[in-house]
Amino acid sequence: LSRQRLMASPQIAEFAELFNMNANVNQLKYETLYLGDRDHDKEISVATQQEFRSETSLVDDENIAADLALARYHWRLVTSLANAVSQDKREVFLNKKRQEHFNQFPRLRRFQEIIDSTEATTDELIQLLEVTPYARFNIEKFAESKNLSVRDIFSNTLKKEHISLLSSAQLKELKLTNRDFAGECFAKKRFSHGLYSDSDIFIWIRKELSPFVMLYTAGHELIHYHQIKNSMEAEKRALKDGGISVAKFLNYYGNFLGANHRSIDKIEFEMQAERVPLYGYADRVENFDTHKMVMRDLDKAIRTDDNAWKEKIEQYGSLFGYMMPNSAGTRVKALQEVLPALENAKNILFAQDLGLNIELDAARAALPTANKNQLTQYTEEVICACKSATPHWEALRVIASHQYYGVTFYRADEDKNSLTLVPTIKAISVGSSYNQTQQQ
Repeated sequence: LSRQRLMASPQIAEFAELFNMNANVNQLKYETLYLGDRDHDKEISVATQQEFRSETSLVDDENIAADLALARYHWRLVTSLANAVSQDKREVFLNKKRQEHFNQFPRLRRFQEIIDSTEATTDELIQLLEVTPYARFNIEKFAESKNLSVRDIFSNTLKKEHISLLSSAQLKELKLTNRDFAGECFAKKRFSHGLYSDSDIFIWIRKELSPFVMLYTAGHELIHYHQIKNSMEAEKRALKDGGISVAKFLNYYGNFLGANHRSIDKIEFEMQAERVPLYGYADRVENFDTHKMVMRDLDKAIRTDDNAWKEKIEQYGSLFGYMMPNSAGTRVKALQEVLPALENAKNILFAQDLGLNIELDAARAALPTANKNQLTQYTEEVICACKSATPHWEALRVIASHQYYGVTFYRADEDKNSLTLVPTIKAISVGSSYNQTQQQ
């Protein structure tokens, strides 16, 4: 009867589909961009996507400069010899061999000078792209999509659809961040309470960072750029297709994207210290579930000061993921960090493999919430994933489980399904990206 009444009214006839028990409706699920079944035909935009599509590594000898391939071969011989040197003498041995290595491959010495500098020019950053191949791929593809040169894609002011290199003073003046983030990508609506898809996307990188970190952060944030862009395009398609498609998009957005805070009405961050978040902690406190040992430890730490809280959080690391509840939207935030975190590690490993002195831990870059024991346990899997030109699903699951405190992903029957979210059907809120009028 409801279907008949809806069909009788031309203006709302399309909604009759909602009352068809045999309607052709896709299962509601979330797959992070470039790691899902629906991504096989998407245009190549980021480095790891290119590797997974071609099953060929971007850093194979034939894909990098001949002198860098040779330098890598020679430095691997050095590191093999270093393994036979006692721990207390190994650093001195490597430093001596590095200077000899730089004499043999003078371009590496120039790269090291740029890495060690405190104020690199745009031209020097472009020069350094050769030792951050994953960031280079992402930046060059981004510049190509905007019909700009790589040099012109960088800006020293906040500029939409560019990579903005900003000092801490500029960030404070613009109220762009309230924590010491290396960089960020976000969408700002053109009109207050406007549509999500009617937004400008901004990317900023903190200028005081090491030039090497600036570049791999830029590559990292460009993956987030494509994630935002992909969601905006989905909304545009839904609006074009009509009411049913909009309803499906709002259902998808509310279940998965409403909590990730990558879309804002206006820039209004307060420049003040912010406590390291532990997802699910507030839910347990609200439910008066505070009598267990871990919760008592956390309660004591939070009542002391932010440093005590931070130390306690870091002590447990990813163990919180097994004891804290969290929503699908929160888990999406972690999934969106998987490829960016993996590419951070890939860039670090490549540069270190050339013999450059990069004082960063590749596994730590991929697993920011791991404690010391967890880092030791999972380092080998992360390194294997970095060297693989196909998805290493177990390592990707581990990376996803070490992005935010309190968020973890369990093994599925099929490894690749560990990173697929299927929500419990319930009432949803689409968050601040839509006002009540738009929801209706």
